[in-house]
Amino acid sequence: AELELIVVNFVDELKIPRFPEPNTDEPRDSRANKEALDRAQRLIRRIQENRAPTYDRLTKDLAENYRAQVLETFWLVNAMLVKIPLGAVSSLAERRDVLYVEPEQTEDEPPQNASTTDDVDDGRARIVSDPYFNLGSYASYGWIGLLDTGLRFTHTLFAIPSNIDFKFDCTDGTCDSSPNITDDCWNHGTSSAAIISGNGNLGNAYRGVTGITLDSFKVYPAGCGGLNTTATVKAFEKAVAVLDRVIVAEMQSSGDYVGSISVAADNAFDAGAVVIAANGNRGPTDDTVNAPASAHRVIGVGNFDVRTLNQINKQSRGSTPDNRFKPDIQAPTNSETASSASDTALKGFFGTSGATPYAAGAAALLRNWLRAISGVIDPGQVYAHLILSGQQPYPFNNTTGAGPLNLPTNGWVWWGKGSVTDGATIDIPLKYPGGKGTTLDGALWW
Repeated sequence: AELELIVVNFVDELKIPRFPEPNTDEPRDSRANKEALDRAQRLIRRIQENRAPTYDRLTKDLAENYRAQVLETFWLVNAMLVKIPLGAVSSLAERRDVLYVEPEQTEDEPPQNASTTDDVDDGRARIVSDPYFNLGSYASYGWIGLLDTGLRFTHTLFAIPSNIDFKFDCTDGTCDSSPNITDDCWNHGTSSAAIISGNGNLGNAYRGVTGITLDSFKVYPAGCGGLNTTATVKAFEKAVAVLDRVIVAEMQSSGDYVGSISVAADNAFDAGAVVIAANGNRGPTDDTVNAPASAHRVIGVGNFDVRTLNQINKQSRGSTPDNRFKPDIQAPTNSETASSASDTALKGFFGTSGATPYAAGAAALLRNWLRAISGVIDPGQVYAHLILSGQQPYPFNNTTGAGPLNLPTNGWVWWGKGSVTDGATIDIPLKYPGGKGTTLDGALWW
């Protein structure tokens, strides 16, 4: 019988705990951060121990009833990589405890398409990120995980000084330095990383949105391979384990919001990470939003032209199958940034791929600013501030969501959280300084 490699995502009773908050104004190898990483590893081992009985039972069940061999399991999600006869896939998918079945190796390309170009400083101006960058330390604290195609680490925008730290290739399921961390056949990850955190070696025009350290997780196989499902879930696991508090999913998976990639992204949020994902470029029709942007606890990013501000027609759109708006926000695209063609090459970076790094950089700057004031911050509070920064007033739609990002400046801001029961009314008192403004914007995320 013909055998297929599939990833099966099962119903999950286990709640992923919040992972320890790193001390982001200290280096990764400081005593405090080593202790935080050790606590994270202990949490992972506890999760693995809790999952083990379920995986043992499922392994025997799948072998006996479907002639399936389990090749890999995950701790972030209740999912398995399985080798199974093609004829048994349909009956497996019909099980009540199965949420979603998807191929391990997809043909999904990175989400980009062709258009005109401009420079990164113009994109930064559109989202008004420079005032946050100019606060100094806020622009450099913490770590961002980029799930993408790998990148050219020798590019001048990543060299002396370099804002790149961990370099992982997850396409063989191990997330280490092999098979090839430097392969960027798609000429994609190099551009994403440069917009997020490239240095100023080519001048202010090409400096990234942040100066925050970035970790690279390669999830597209060498030779311009399509998105690998196992690699992506493993990359989410690794990013959570090394305490990346902003995770960027540069992908347009054809999987659903209950697929293993989306659930991994949702569980990364539960562990404490802000997750930013490209909406994809399969529009303009409705219901085309891709995973993991379609997930419940992920900010999906749409796009508009950095120069003209025009809507990009090919942007994927919501709603999701459970009728949620997507994208959540929009960011500029079609800007000129680093290319993997040489160590100084530039190119236009298009589609929602070109917009997602701007949204990710904005999220990281907002998170650092919020943390500097209140200490520990929930990822949902970062989401609320991103939505607040959108320029589309209610009612929202599935083309713009909350609209183009424009980070707030020159005002007062309040934030908090609370539990709301059905029909409850909550009073939120604001100590407003008189004579300081005439408008009030508000946003909720739940």
